[in-house]
Amino acid sequence: MTFQPKQPNIVSLDNLNHVEVLDVLMGSGKTYASLRHIESMALANKEVKWVFCTEFLSEIATRTVENEEAKHLWRVPENEEQTKLADFIDLLEEPNVQLIAITHALFKQAATNYEVQQLVSKHGWCLFLDETIECINPYGGISPADFMWHKDAGRISIDEGAYGRVQWLDDSVMEYDTKEMAIGRVLREQNNVYAAVVGKSLSLVTIEPKVMFTMWHRVILSTYQFEGTLMDAYFRMKEIACVPCTDIVCHRLATKEEIKANITMINKYNPVWRNTSFSASWYADKATADDYKELNKTIRNIGDAFGCKGKPELFGYTLPKSALGKRSDKKKIQPAGYKHTECLIDVDGTEIDGSVCKKRSCHIPCNARASNGYASKNVMVHAFDRHPNVIVSNYLRAMNVSFSKERFAINELVQWVWRSAIRNGQPIHVAILSKRMRELFINWLDN
Repeated sequence: MTFQPKQPNIVSLDNLNHVEVLDVLMGSGKTYASLRHIESMALANKEVKWVFCTEFLSEIATRTVENEEAKHLWRVPENEEQTKLADFIDLLEEPNVQLIAITHALFKQAATNYEVQQLVSKHGWCLFLDETIECINPYGGISPADFMWHKDAGRISIDEGAYGRVQWLDDSVMEYDTKEMAIGRVLREQNNVYAAVVGKSLSLVTIEPKVMFTMWHRVILSTYQFEGTLMDAYFRMKEIACVPCTDIVCHRLATKEEIKANITMINKYNPVWRNTSFSASWYADKATADDYKELNKTIRNIGDAFGCKGKPELFGYTLPKSALGKRSDKKKIQPAGYKHTECLIDVDGTEIDGSVCKKRSCHIPCNARASNGYASKNVMVHAFDRHPNVIVSNYLRAMNVSFSKERFAINELVQWVWRSAIRNGQPIHVAILSKRMRELFINWLDN
C-alpha cells in the first residue's frame, strides 16, 4: 500500500460577495460611527471578528477608548520580539480575539501572506478599510529596453485577455544569477506584473491580487467620492462588485455649505502665478532658482500676513517632497520662519532622530489623510498641481479602464484641506496657487 501524505486543509479564498462602500462627506463622523458599529457587533456576538485598517494607528488609539465596554477587545500588532506581521498572524489565530487594528502598510504586506489568507478565511474575519489604498502601482524592476528585449526573444508574454498580465515563458533558463536573467525569477515569484505596449511606449505596473479582498467574509470601505477613483478602477478590473454600505449610520451629515462658510480663499497672489503649472515636472525640470526664491517669499508672506509669524503650529503648505530642502539651497523650499519638518523633542531637550512633530512642521504631504495631527493649522497654502502617476494613467488608458484625473486631484485636495482646523469647525484661510487645482476646488464647493 502506497503511503499518501496528508493534504493540508485548504480553505476557500473566495468568500466575498461585494465590497460595501461608506461614501460620506468628511466631518460626518464616519470613523466614530463605524467603530461603534463594529464594537457593538463584537460585543453582541463572540464569533464576530473585524480587522480595522487605517493609515495611522495613533488615530484609532484615541477613538477606541470612547467605548469603555469595548476598548478591552481591541488588539494591535506590536510585539517587539517578532515582526508585526508575525504578531498579526498570532492575533488572527487567537480564538478570543475579535477586534484588531492595523495600518495600511501592514495590510498590504499581510494580504499576500499564505498563512494570513488561510486564517482570515477559516475564522471568518471581516475587514474595515478606512480610506482607499493604492492597488495599482508603477513597476520599476526592469527597464523598458530590457523588457522588450526579453519579449522580442520570446521569454516574456503579455496576456491581452488578462489586462496585459506578464508571464516568464523560458523554462530552459535554469540559472537566474545573471543580471539579464534575474528578472525571470522575479516575475515567477511576483506574479502580479502587468504591461501595456502602445507603439513604442511601454507601461509596466503591479496590481494587487484579487485575494487581498476576496479572502475576507465582509469588506467595508470608508471613503469619499469613490466613483471614478483608481481603487474603483481596480475593483472593476478584478470584477469585485461595489454596493452602498447601509447599516452604518452617521448621525451628523456635514454639508458643503458648512465647509464653505469656514473657508476664506486667499487670492492676492493668483496673478503672480497665473502661468505656472506647479506640476511635479515643473518643480523638477522647469522652475528656475528665481522661481524657487519667489515661491519661498510667497509662502512666507502668506504666513506672516495671516498671523502665523512665530507660530508655525498655525501654518501649513504642500508641494513635492523633492522640492523641500535647506534655505541655503537655491532650488529648494523652506520659507523663513516656517520649517517644513520639525523633529520631536526628547525629555532632555534633544531632537529625536527620525521623528516628526506634525503640529510644528509646516509641510503637510499632499496625500495626507486620516490624521488629526495638523488640526491646529488655520492658514494653508497649496502649491502642487496633482495628477495620477503617468505610468499608471497610461496603462489604464491602454486597457480602456476609465478613471477620473479630476476626481483624483480634487479628492486629494479636499482631504488635504481637511487636515486643518476646519475639521474642528474652525475658520481657515486657504491659498491654492495652481489655477487648475483652485478651479477644481471652487467647483467642488459650489456643486
